[in-house]
Amino acid sequence: MRRVLFIIFFTVLYFSTFSQERSDDLPPYGLVLSGGGALGFAHIGVLMALEEAGIEVDMVSGASMGALIGVLYAYGYSSQEMITIIKKEKLHRISKIFNVRLFNKRGISSQKKIKNILDRVLPVDDFESLAHFFSLSMTNFTTLETEYAFSGDRLKEKVLASAAIPSVYELVVIDGQIYADGGNMNNLPIEPIKGKCKTILIIDVCAASQKTEPYGKIKIGNRAGLAMMKQMNSGRIAQADHYIGLETLEQYNMFDFKKYKTIIQIGYEGMKQYLEAHPELEAKYQRLPAVVN
Repeated sequence: MRRVLFIIFFTVLYFSTFSQERSDDLPPYGLVLSGGGALGFAHIGVLMALEEAGIEVDMVSGASMGALIGVLYAYGYSSQEMITIIKKEKLHRISKIFNVRLFNKRGISSQKKIKNILDRVLPVDDFESLAHFFSLSMTNFTTLETEYAFSGDRLKEKVLASAAIPSVYELVVIDGQIYADGGNMNNLPIEPIKGKCKTILIIDVCAASQKTEPYGKIKIGNRAGLAMMKQMNSGRIAQADHYIGLETLEQYNMFDFKKYKTIIQIGYEGMKQYLEAHPELEAKYQRLPAVVN
């Protein structure tokens, strides 16, 4: 009997130690970036606040605009460098990102202009060449299921698929399958990084605040969309260690690209306020020196 208890004790001790070692080896932070069109510029402000706090993110997963910002971060661009890209490429002008083709059955605009920009700023086309782990969600319009991409080649093509807003941008065909905006079915793709890092932060630019005042017709439609988004995301939000819902963005819409400076500032202030309320985030796994202004 003693021998059996001895074996059980050391077996439990071994696996507990092994599990702890594996946990300690996990990267400290993972970031989930939601889609939201122009509202996704707020992610740049969030990254700016994290950089100032000295918090390095090792893994990022995004949908739609979150995938576009996420892949730039994963490649190695800083928040300030992303702002420089916006100005240089004039991404705040709709004419620079839309290539209107009214008679195109697959969408009002092709993604040719966005693809050209990606080709200029992203000189790699496979996930393994990125500096950080990166994943994205895509909606398979053939099977009506969410798919995740985080390895292999055709990186830019999959980013474009994740950002292909149905009816706005033409859908993307990959290996005979038709793909559209990842945010249609999973706007907070936590699944690819769940269990792969110690702490996960979700950044939601489509968060809805509580409202009691009357609405106009357009606002009612937007509010209904936010309601569906909230229901779809509730289970994923519950899986995150920290959820940052940027409710202030509700006054803007997904096509407010010209207001990018304000939107970036909202993301920055929102993340700063969250860090002030959760100082343990700065101290828990801090590895980089804080940025001195």
